[in-house]
Amino acid sequence: MIETDTSDARILIVCLRGLVLTREFSGMARLMEGKQMSHFQMLQDWRLLKQWNMEGWSVAALQPWSAAAPHFKSVAIIHDGVWNRQAALFAAILRRENVLVRSWRPGSLSNASQWLLNLA
Repeated sequence: MIETDTSDARILIVCLRGLVLTREFSGMARLMEGKQMSHFQMLQDWRLLKQWNMEGWSVAALQPWSAAAPHFKSVAIIHDGVWNRQAALFAAILRRENVLVRSWRPGSLSNASQWLLNLA
């Protein structure tokens, strides 16, 4: 499941929880493409992610994030080590589009948030 929180106008928070499908993750980027937003900070919180259905997992499957990247100035990804591969590929796609990306361990939520706010 993917949930978003826009209560802080400066940071878009995206929480991945439980089981996430690759098509669901890619679909979220497609939704963002049509939004009237620019240079957002995004916090990807994967702390409660338990399983990622890897069917269809590829660079091509994540290309919608390349198209959505111009909306973002910087992205923090909070994740457990088991998700290093996914975080690295996601970060590489965003960095290719000149988005600042940094990964953080699960206990570093406040540091990741502060990093994003400092870049705002």
